[in-house]
Amino acid sequence: MQVRYFFKKCVSSTKICTTLDVVKKDVLNAMRQQHSDFTAHFPRAYLAILISAAFALFTTLNVSAQPSENKLIIGLNCLNLENCQRPEMEDFFREAYTRAGHKVEFRYAPMLRNYQLVQQGQQDAGFVRTLEALEQSTSLVPVPYPLFHIRYYAMYLRDGITVKTLDDLKNYNTGVPRGHLALMKLAREKGIKLNEVKDLANAFRMMKENRLDLVFMNRTLADEIVTKLDLEDTLKISEPVHEVVTYHFVHKRHRTLAPKLARIFQEMHDDGTSQRLLKSKQHLLKQPVKKVSFVY
Repeated sequence: MQVRYFFKKCVSSTKICTTLDVVKKDVLNAMRQQHSDFTAHFPRAYLAILISAAFALFTTLNVSAQPSENKLIIGLNCLNLENCQRPEMEDFFREAYTRAGHKVEFRYAPMLRNYQLVQQGQQDAGFVRTLEALEQSTSLVPVPYPLFHIRYYAMYLRDGITVKTLDDLKNYNTGVPRGHLALMKLAREKGIKLNEVKDLANAFRMMKENRLDLVFMNRTLADEIVTKLDLEDTLKISEPVHEVVTYHFVHKRHRTLAPKLARIFQEMHDDGTSQRLLKSKQHLLKQPVKKVSFVY
């Protein structure tokens, strides 16, 4: 009871006791004020144990109060969790966050899982999503800069398939990797049935087994799987069917960081840093017709 009283007294004053001398003095004073006969009821050995416990408590409290390293966790999408590596994207985001004054750590997960981890606050930021997907959560804040323009294609193995528009997907048994929230919403609005599959590798296997006619996916991620599955010579790819604008996003506790990152992304584009770091992914950087503004 006495230790609890002192702890409340210390915390309620919004001041953390930082020296053992102060802790010892205040703990003993608090005990003496409330129970003048404290030592008469408890042997000295128990008193020593109690004081030692109090010292340990406040030493731990003092250590936890020290500022931690300013390191943020950024989630990157990966369709094949074995040996996930996206060095160009890591270099790009590391440069942006370094300019913003933060060190970063990258973690890989499927698209939907990354979205959920940031939403739950277990990660500080996520790769990119459409505004439609981000609007489905009050915990996610888009960085107000249209970062990547992603094109979607129909990919298939057998002859006789023709896809030129989204409506053409109605004629086929179409698969899409899990986590494309905006794409699924668009498909429902247009009356298109899309079958969510675990990942692209699984989708291509289903096409080989004639359980899917085609896969609807963006080319950037698909290329990483096509090579591993040795499909370069057999996979057929349509012309671009759909294009979306995507935004980097942060958890709402980093709301004030969003406009700062937007300015940095623009600076990196203007000074050529984005093009230099992204190398083979430069096609994603097509500048938008108009900028999007947000109120924070």
